Amino acid sequence: MQTITHIESNHFRAVVESYAYGKISAAGRIGFLSLIARPGTMRSLLANLYSRTLTTLTRSDQPQHPVLLSLPDHDSGWSFRTFHKPMPSGLLSTLLLPIQATHYGLSMNDPALLIDRHRPESPATPPDQFFSILNKLTPYPILQEWTPFIWQWGLKDGWITPLIADPYPTYVIAPRCKELQQHIAKGIIEQILPVPLTGTDRIRTTASHSRRTRKHLPCT
Repeated sequence: MQTITHIESNHFRAVVESYAYGKISAAGRIGFLSLIARPGTMRSLLANLYSRTLTTLTRSDQPQHPVLLSLPDHDSGWSFRTFHKPMPSGLLSTLLLPIQATHYGLSMNDPALLIDRHRPESPATPPDQFFSILNKLTPYPILQEWTPFIWQWGLKDGWITPLIADPYPTYVIAPRCKELQQHIAKGIIEQILPVPLTGTDRIRTTASHSRRTRKHLPCT
C-alpha cells in the first residue's frame, strides 16, 4: 500500500511529494518540502510557513505520530525560495528549498544542504555532488580521491548530519575547516589519503622504471 504524506496548517492541507527535516539550526527543522495543492491553498500554506507558524506533517502509515515542523528563524542563516509548476489538473506543484541547496547559494564556512537524488549503492559512498560542495565550503582545495575518507570523518565527527527524509537522503554539510585540515594533514602523513603523483614525479618514476628495465634486459 502506497504511503501518502501531507502537511496541514490552520486547516489548509497539501500532499507532500518529498521532504527532509531535522535539526538544521538551533530553531528550525524543515530542510526542504515538495508539495501539491490547489493554488489558493498553496498560497495560504506558504504564508503560514514563512510566518513560522507550526505545521503538521503526517504519514498515512504513521497517522498517530504527526510531526510538528517550522522553517528556521530569519537569523539562522537559512534562506528559503519557492519554485512553482502548474499541473494539467489545475493543481500547483511547489518546491520550498533553501538557497544553501543550490550551487549559487553556497559560500565558504557556511552550511550546505545536500539532497542525494541518485542514492549511492553503499551508505559509505559519498553522493556525487559532495566533492563540488565541499570545495565550495572550504578555503583549501580538496582532491576527489579523498572524498570517501572525508565523508566518513564528517559522519563520525558530526559535521555531516543526516536528516529525516523521503524519498531522497538529505544531509546538512557544515565542515569545521580547521579540524578538517588537521585530519587531512594527518591522513597524508599516515598514508591513509592517496596523494596523486605530480607530472615531475611521473617523469622521474617512468625514467627510473626504464633504467631498471634496461638493466635486466638480456644482452643481444
